[in-house]
Amino acid sequence: MKVKKIVIISVIVVLVILAVIGVLVYLKYSQEKTFKNYIALINERKYEELYETISEESKSKISKEEFIKRNKNIYEGIDAVKIEAQITDRKRKDGKVEISYNETVPSSAGEIQFSNVAKLVNEKGKYKIDWSSNLIFPELNDTYKVRVSTLEAKRGEILDRNDNKLAENGEISNIGLVPGKLGEDKESSIAALSKLIGVSEEFINEQEIDWEDIKDKIYSIKMIQ
Repeated sequence: MKVKKIVIISVIVVLVILAVIGVLVYLKYSQEKTFKNYIALINERKYEELYETISEESKSKISKEEFIKRNKNIYEGIDAVKIEAQITDRKRKDGKVEISYNETVPSSAGEIQFSNVAKLVNEKGKYKIDWSSNLIFPELNDTYKVRVSTLEAKRGEILDRNDNKLAENGEISNIGLVPGKLGEDKESSIAALSKLIGVSEEFINEQEIDWEDIKDKIYSIKMIQ
């Protein structure tokens, strides 16, 4: 009889342990599913549905219209596509579940990478995102705005030890000539061309052009300004 009681107790203990493990596994799955769904909705640009994933406390701080406008303006403003988030850790703190993750955001400004933390709260048995602008970018506060500017690349100048320029920025113009189409009076054509482009006739004639050999080809005169 005593052995039977021990067996029954052991079975009950095992069942309780399995039940606890099952609950923990389910909670982990549910939490990660909520977070992954949040990222998926951003990629699909379903901002109205995205708003429904955030907590009631978060909704009290931002209206649906403002939430949609802010997310749309930022994500679409930087042409964010196919955002990827890799979960690295998960823990409970102050009654909330904190999911740490690494995010990669392909954008018009290049690939943006950062680490962040998403906080989840349980509301009536369902996990919701504790949302703020920091969830878009870690250092983005609710009052900040994001803008992408395209800057023209400029090569730096190269100087020697005496600050003399060895390489500098400038403009190069190419003018194409077809010697065979300069007309019968080549000299007049060259003189007219000289006035038009501001280059001396001597410069043009000093280009060692074999007019007869390349009369049907295009010849380029390069001017460095």
